[in-house]
Amino acid sequence: MKYLGALIALLIAADPGVAQTSQEGAPPIPMDIPVFLVGDSRIDGAGLQPYEGVWSIGSVGKAGPLEIGEKIQAGNVSVQKLERVELDGRPVWRRTIIRKPAGSDTVLATVSVYLEVETLKPLRATILQPGRQEMGFVYDWDEDAIHTLGGPSGAGVPPVMSMDLKMLEAGAHDVWMAALPYEEGFTAKIPVLMASAGAKYWAVPRVVGSETVDLGDGTQLDAWVVELDWWGIAGDSSYFPGGGRNDTAGTGGKYWILKNPPPGVGKVFRVQTEIDRNTDVVIQMQNGLGEPN
Repeated sequence: MKYLGALIALLIAADPGVAQTSQEGAPPIPMDIPVFLVGDSRIDGAGLQPYEGVWSIGSVGKAGPLEIGEKIQAGNVSVQKLERVELDGRPVWRRTIIRKPAGSDTVLATVSVYLEVETLKPLRATILQPGRQEMGFVYDWDEDAIHTLGGPSGAGVPPVMSMDLKMLEAGAHDVWMAALPYEEGFTAKIPVLMASAGAKYWAVPRVVGSETVDLGDGTQLDAWVVELDWWGIAGDSSYFPGGGRNDTAGTGGKYWILKNPPPGVGKVFRVQTEIDRNTDVVIQMQNGLGEPN
């Protein structure tokens, strides 16, 4: 697996053609940091709060970090929602992202991921684009296998993935990144799968500082700055670092996580990810809970 474009596609419903190549000469994966397995109480899914808001999607260069209150020129917007619903008679989190062109009501794609409330273990994912059949995945943790939703099924149809370890879903990493116990010096190693690519990773979030950010409506809040590194598992030698040139983002992604968001506001304020040597894609709340300019 040499690309993380599918990860961006599930996070912000971006074009699957946005590809990121893995880093050559990867360092060894850290061995002396805590390992958070699914079910670890330090991944606090039950402590999350529902929210709904709109984030801008645009691009920036690699000249340096964004300034406080700096706006992103939106090519598209991402309407995001985290809510408690029922799935097969059990309470779950449903994280939904609706992608639209900026200034338009046209829906380009709707992506939903259903997660176990306490552990954030993935249960189902759906992807709906206008004019196409709904597709997605069913995560069967009794059989440790992932099957295609809406595709062929029955005897002789192999699963998308066979698992030997319960893992979080890369396509919902905005949710589990919000559920970690950040503090100065925090880092951890978390097993993660990407059902859309049939890939497995160790995700390693690292707190690299804290900053004040402006939600875009004059509200200023403190945020953890977290770089997210990825190492391939099971013979996959790919490596995606979170940090990039000039203190910008790398191909793994850099996150600004609000320390104490107001009720109804999502904790992940900004995600910045390198898409080529000169360009980062940014998804950012920048007009409070209203539509971006």
